[in-house]
Amino acid sequence: MMEEGKIAEQEVESFLNWHPAVTEVKNVTDRPDMQSKDVDFLVTLKGLLDTFGKIELPIEAKWDTNMGVTGNIAFELTRFYLDAAVDTPDSAFIRPGWSWFSEAKRFCIWSPFKRNLYMIEDHDLRRALQLCMRHEGKRTRTHIVETDKDTRTLIVTIPERYVRFKLFSKRDLTWQYDRTNEVSKEIAS
Repeated sequence: MMEEGKIAEQEVESFLNWHPAVTEVKNVTDRPDMQSKDVDFLVTLKGLLDTFGKIELPIEAKWDTNMGVTGNIAFELTRFYLDAAVDTPDSAFIRPGWSWFSEAKRFCIWSPFKRNLYMIEDHDLRRALQLCMRHEGKRTRTHIVETDKDTRTLIVTIPERYVRFKLFSKRDLTWQYDRTNEVSKEIAS
């Protein structure tokens, strides 16, 4: 899984360097302080300044082979670390998943089979979970997946109709904007 994550980081960095609104990309994947916040990049956008100067927008890169294929987006709710101690209340055995825990303001999710990148704002992803659970009720689907040898992840499968995202595709080493997926007014209300 680590290798797939590195590929996703490379694709997202390529996308960020291509994006016309981005003026600067800082790769922070080697900084433990940023990794503990689930942040891979700090980007500066054109016109995004405050009284102290530029504002850096935190971005998290992810890999997902199902996006664009199944019509669903995985919301990582909880991670279980099977090799951790479980005898204390603050045990590292169970932790919030990146979808909830990350301090990133944008998630850039690379879908390798379709060669697509989904850009989702943090609040849009979290709102999608709420909308899905409200509208799907007991039909809301959850799965436990094997993240790696000693890690399992509890995910909620969210149909794309509940998620606002921008879709970009990579064709012949060139990025292009495809579309924005909006949540219908009937679902959002």
